[in-house]
Amino acid sequence: MSLDLTIRPRARQDITEHTAYLDDHTANAGDRFIAELEHIFDRLTTFPAFGQPWQTPTGELTDIRRAVLPRLPYSVFYRTSATTIDVIRVLHHAQDIPSLIEDV
Repeated sequence: MSLDLTIRPRARQDITEHTAYLDDHTANAGDRFIAELEHIFDRLTTFPAFGQPWQTPTGELTDIRRAVLPRLPYSVFYRTSATTIDVIRVLHHAQDIPSLIEDV
């Protein structure tokens, strides 16, 4: 059974911003980014536990999981339920991930 995928508005904004940045700096990089995201999204809807549990900097586990894109330095942060994958952020590894995840 495949789960539904929901991309929250902040995650959509992340995707738009990263795609624009990549397209501005390298030809077709935005398309590769989107292709990798689609691959991860397909994988998550079938295997929701694919990503690793996200831990806070103090080592506390949260209900958030992290799936790393295979060839680009980005991660998809999401929550799961019995029926849905809820994508909450898509972040570059150089960003201040803990503070950006705290805002969720």
